[in-house]
Amino acid sequence: QAFCRRALFSMAFAFLLAAFGAIVADGAEPNPPTWPSTVSVFGPEDAMADIQRTVDAAYAKNGGQAENGQFSSLRFAFLFKPGSYSVDVPVGYYTQVSGLGTAPTDVVFTSSKGVFCEEASYSVKLGALDTFWRAAENFQTEADFAWNENGNKGMIWAASQASSLRRIVVSNDLDLYEYRHGDGAAGYASGGFLSNSWIKGTVDSGSQQQFLARNCKVGKWSDGVWNIVTVGVQGANPSHCGADQEMCTHPYVNVAAAPEIAEKPFITIDTSGKYHLMAPRVATQREGIDFEASHMEAIDFMQVYVTDADKDTAATINEKLASGLHIVLAPGVYELSAPLELNKKNQILLGLGLATLVATSGTPVVKVGDVAGVRVAGIIAEAGLVKSPSLVLWGSAKFAGDASNPGVMSDVFTRVGGPAKFDPAQAHATVVINSGHVIVDNSWYWRADHEEGGKLVHNGDNPCEVAAIFNGNDITTYGPVERQSRQDFHVAGRDALRRDPGKFRRQGLRWVPRREQRHGALRIWCRHLPLLP
Repeated sequence: QAFCRRALFSMAFAFLLAAFGAIVADGAEPNPPTWPSTVSVFGPEDAMADIQRTVDAAYAKNGGQAENGQFSSLRFAFLFKPGSYSVDVPVGYYTQVSGLGTAPTDVVFTSSKGVFCEEASYSVKLGALDTFWRAAENFQTEADFAWNENGNKGMIWAASQASSLRRIVVSNDLDLYEYRHGDGAAGYASGGFLSNSWIKGTVDSGSQQQFLARNCKVGKWSDGVWNIVTVGVQGANPSHCGADQEMCTHPYVNVAAAPEIAEKPFITIDTSGKYHLMAPRVATQREGIDFEASHMEAIDFMQVYVTDADKDTAATINEKLASGLHIVLAPGVYELSAPLELNKKNQILLGLGLATLVATSGTPVVKVGDVAGVRVAGIIAEAGLVKSPSLVLWGSAKFAGDASNPGVMSDVFTRVGGPAKFDPAQAHATVVINSGHVIVDNSWYWRADHEEGGKLVHNGDNPCEVAAIFNGNDITTYGPVERQSRQDFHVAGRDALRRDPGKFRRQGLRWVPRREQRHGALRIWCRHLPLLP
């Protein structure tokens, strides 16, 4: 009898353990996740012709000439498992190409063109000026195509704002502009971003201007029109003020090291097919590249909720955030009646394919609480028809932040106006940071000067008074760019933007919408600011 009682107790205990385990499993997210149709995951075992058809179909919708897809509602993410790929991948609007390896060399493109971005208009004076909203990350390219008549062979990325290159290895050269044979000049290009990348050959700026490279390694850097800024870039040119064509000199600002930085989170897959969200740690006084896996935290996707723009709302996403999960926003346009609220320490919100969050009820689309270490990355925060006080709201004045664990915004872009569906859009400001110790890494605050269908903006259309308001102290920024706000890029903290190496901003005075007057002086809050054209 005693034996039977012990056996029954053991069975009951085992049952409870199993039940508890089932509860835990039910509360966790699936790994691998269920990706919605806007995400395509490729492996080296897939037929290259099938991959080519998929990426070409997306480009036909959101790429090509005449700026096709500039205000499209379609979004795409192409994720490549470790291996080699003999495919050419053109990157259009709202498209992200990312390798899923732990190191960028785990995913290798062996085709002649590889991953590339051509200017969205072959008109010289337009060129790549409106070639916005795309991304390429975490791979190696062995491209050897001769894009321009400059002797270079390799990769082209002829783009402007909100078109970042991160964590790539280019075996040959990288051209940041496009020239077509017979034209009197290269197409205009203005404002781009390159980080944590190794370019073994030459980076040629060509007609590019107001470009920022951070923590890279390059064989050589040549040319550039205005304001080529490098921070922690090994192989960069020394600082030089102004351009002199006869002397073949160009305007460079070179800062030796990034004082404080954490790279953008990214996604990996292991040999068993399990996904991880990688969160690189904060580094100080950093020079050059860092691909070391030991410098990152790997988060199992059981702790990550993957959204679907066709199904999820602010309420469903906030329920997941409140439970402590991290969020990966699958590509799409999310019309939000309330902000996504990040109130847990070290919580991550990562968008894929330029996931777009639209404020429909006059609120921010992202609201960060008084907690340290939050990371928001890879999104477009967009104003809606009802005026928002801000589109991104970070903390309160009560929270001084944590110097050892700063918050980080990476590739967070805002816009007021553009798509016809949300016309007239309006916001008082696009970003407000109230707490201290926040890093802003590559941002573009855009009040649209043109809209879907070619309409030009004037007479106070889609108003935005202030691009960004930084009330917190100890805010470090890399490459913030502001365009066309009705007042100024505003800074209010006692020690805000105390560290701002290589920071540059295009204030946009030459692009103020037609017949709209601008009042007040242009105010600059940065130590290393090249001359503006």
